[in-house]
Amino acid sequence: ATIDTPDSPTASKFTSKLSYATPTIADGGKYKCEFTLDESGPYSADRDLIVRTVTLSPSASIEQYSAKQIDFECNLDQSDDTSFASTSLSGPSIVTPIVGVLESASYVYAVSSPVTGTYTCSFFFTGEDSPVIGEFDVKVNLIDMIEEEVYTTYGTAVDVTLTCEVASTEEVELEFVGVSDGTSKSFAGGKTILEYTLAVTEWVADRTFTCAVGDEESTETTTLTVLQMQDELDAKTRGNAGDDVTLSCSSDWVDGKFNNPTITWFTKEAADGERTAVTSPAAVPAPDAPNEKYASSLTITLASGMKFYECEVAYDTDVNGDGKYQSTTQIILNSLAATPVEQYMEVNGEAIYTCVATVDNGVGLEWKRGATKLEPVGGKITIDNPAYDTVAGTITSTLTLSALATSDSGNDYGCFDTGSLGLSQTVTLVVVDVVASGGGEVTNLVPATITCTFSGLLTTASVTWTVIEDDETKYVVSEGTASPDGEVNKQESTLSIKEVVLDTLSVETTYSCSITLGTGDSEKSYEDDQSITVFTPALTVTSANAEFEFVDSATITLTCSLTNILEETTVAWYNGDTVVVDASGFYKTDTQALEGNSKTSELEITSDQLKLLTDKTFKCSSTIDSITVASEFVTLTILDIGMTTEPQDTAGRVGNPVSLTCTPKQTDSVTSVAWFKKADGGDEEIVQNAEETITITFTTGTSTLQYTSPEIDNSGQYYCRATYNIGGATKTADSAVVNLYIRDLTALDSKSFSHEESYTVDCVFSGTTAPDSVSWTVDGQPVTSDTTDIEISEGTLTAKSRTDSLTISGRTYTDPNKLIQCTFAFTGPVDSLDTSTTLIFRGFVDEVATAYSFGGAAVTLECSLGLGSTDTSTVPVVTWSKYDDSDATTVITPGEAGVTATIDTPDSPTASKFTSKLSYATPTIADGGKYKCEFTLDESGPYSADRDLIVRTVTLSP
Repeated sequence: ATIDTPDSPTASKFTSKLSYATPTIADGGKYKCEFTLDESGPYSADRDLIVRTVTLSPSASIEQYSAKQIDFECNLDQSDDTSFASTSLSGPSIVTPIVGVLESASYVYAVSSPVTGTYTCSFFFTGEDSPVIGEFDVKVNLIDMIEEEVYTTYGTAVDVTLTCEVASTEEVELEFVGVSDGTSKSFAGGKTILEYTLAVTEWVADRTFTCAVGDEESTETTTLTVLQMQDELDAKTRGNAGDDVTLSCSSDWVDGKFNNPTITWFTKEAADGERTAVTSPAAVPAPDAPNEKYASSLTITLASGMKFYECEVAYDTDVNGDGKYQSTTQIILNSLAATPVEQYMEVNGEAIYTCVATVDNGVGLEWKRGATKLEPVGGKITIDNPAYDTVAGTITSTLTLSALATSDSGNDYGCFDTGSLGLSQTVTLVVVDVVASGGGEVTNLVPATITCTFSGLLTTASVTWTVIEDDETKYVVSEGTASPDGEVNKQESTLSIKEVVLDTLSVETTYSCSITLGTGDSEKSYEDDQSITVFTPALTVTSANAEFEFVDSATITLTCSLTNILEETTVAWYNGDTVVVDASGFYKTDTQALEGNSKTSELEITSDQLKLLTDKTFKCSSTIDSITVASEFVTLTILDIGMTTEPQDTAGRVGNPVSLTCTPKQTDSVTSVAWFKKADGGDEEIVQNAEETITITFTTGTSTLQYTSPEIDNSGQYYCRATYNIGGATKTADSAVVNLYIRDLTALDSKSFSHEESYTVDCVFSGTTAPDSVSWTVDGQPVTSDTTDIEISEGTLTAKSRTDSLTISGRTYTDPNKLIQCTFAFTGPVDSLDTSTTLIFRGFVDEVATAYSFGGAAVTLECSLGLGSTDTSTVPVVTWSKYDDSDATTVITPGEAGVTATIDTPDSPTASKFTSKLSYATPTIADGGKYKCEFTLDESGPYSADRDLIVRTVTLSP
């Protein structure tokens, strides 16, 4: 709601307005307005707001696409309880009476044939001029089928498009009933338009189409009619040359739909070839009665070269597609032919000859070899003579010759009819066999040969080899004589592949030989091939160590690997140029048998025996294909392992980096270097940690173990271990065991302060081993047990710690400063640790501890701090405080409220003393009590002393 109350009266009135722009039922009810003006009021009045609405169902806006019945439901909602007097529904079409009462204020009306327009539902109340209304906006858009009838011819390129449309505010789901694909929809000009395109490839009976939106179907339809040939030409027209033949065709006639069509005759070389017109388009008169035909005929004389005749009917208007359709016949003259004329076959193959007689009546066929009639022979000769094909006008006989051999070459076969057509052309059969031999697995040490033998040839043929070059340094082709070994119809050719080619062949290579017989469609190639796999024999000496390096006292085994060999062979070992003799006992050899294309031989010798040889080179050798093949010489070496540089005893202090190093020999063969710490339960390997307080590096052949911040517990005995991979075996070498000492000496403060007659200086040592000795000096002079007023206390190493003490006594603040140093001495890498402090003597000078004030007389408390003869410290900080029996302390700060005392502390000492004074000019009983003065000087103190103030007065009365 909004409220509008003006700032000034109009016509002596203030008028206030409460408004609802879109009131709801909930807004209806009783209202009160109240005016308060100056100090008067409130003035009030009651108002009633009645809200009534009509709710419409199914909706206020209804759009449908047929004239089907609509049931309108009107529901009255109101904020008051006044009963309405009557209700009605009015509109542009007939409205039936109330169908039923759903609730007391809900009514349903039926409109059996709705039209586009507004239907108004009204509720009337007694005594009220205007009813409460609700309006239905109804749109009835009927589906329009654009064409009532569609005519078309048929063919591979004939498409027919049917269209329906309906008025709509937006694109709706318009569809052809019973059609699932081939449609396209659009929306334009307030219409949904649907097109259905179908290909008409054959004649079908009339079809009726309609469109619908959902379950609302159009009352209109479109009928599709496909025109057809009534009398088509026969597919084939047969006869003898010179015969006259009449061709006839006719087409549909639809009464009152088309003008007379034209009919044209054409000739063609092929069924789908170019056409040549033999008549001009001629209009054919329409028949006298419906459902008759348009007809045309053409008389021709059969002659050689005729192929196809075509009759075309062309409609002029109102026909979908190109308005044309055709009928074609093939002209066939009687003939007889056998195919193929010549055949070139392979051994065990199958030759098939077909003889076709094209005649206008049935005849018999038979096959002959030369002049001899052929009869079927099981597994060798099969003759198939089917019955005359009255549709095709042909009789066909098939001769099948199976299990062909080269002896079948040169036989002529012929097909005869039993009528008057005579023998067909003679056909020729040639059966050839080709066999390639040789090849297989060869070495590259001698040439390889492949031979091809051709059988069944009628004449000498030219042999082609692939893949070869015309280069006799690489390939040599030898043409053998025709009919070798006295056999008829044979020919040989041999290919020799030289070593220079074999050296380049890394994979299996196939060589083929071939000949080509016949020409054109009868051309036939015969070929065979052989593959050669070239093996390059090789001998290689290896050992477990690829570098042939071995440690002393090792047994050395050399292995000779023979690869790519094709037959068994022997192996010989050489030391330099000398053949190794196994029987000497100096060597041991073991040669295995050939397995596949490889074998091995082993030679065993100890390092001690190797030391005795001047020449330490070895190779192995074997004879393959009469060629000696040997390995390369290998040289054996004995290596010494151990440490080039040993780690050393090392000492360090807690927190300062310390490291151990070692350098192994033969670093190229070192696989790892590890560090170990000796321990009772087993040596502990030291490993680098993530915090990097322990790091292990191996750089330029040296391994370094470093503690970046060592602790006492890192002390102990250490060694490094180098691991080698030599000769395929893992060897280790340990360094010497060394000591790592981690020690610490707690540093003394640079200055120490004493305000007592005696003072003790403590030196604290940390470590795992006790020092060899401990010494003290005072002002550079050694301290002994006889030194006056100085006492030395020697500590004992316990739990890795030891404390030694020096106590100096009989001193006062007047004594000079003393430089005190303690030194711990060791035998080893670090010979001593020391620390020192300057001892400064200070102390309170005796003063009057108690001060008195009688009768309010002024009083002063004093404290003096003796500094020593060489003390050059700055002005001390002095604090005066007062405390009671419970030790509650109050610091005295002159100038604060209630504080009458003054404090005087000079900036410099007088006679080696700082004296501070606290004074009361007129002390009171409350000022009496216990006082404490405290001195803090540089980093020393506090030094404190107690003072008492006694205040006594006499009070007189009266």
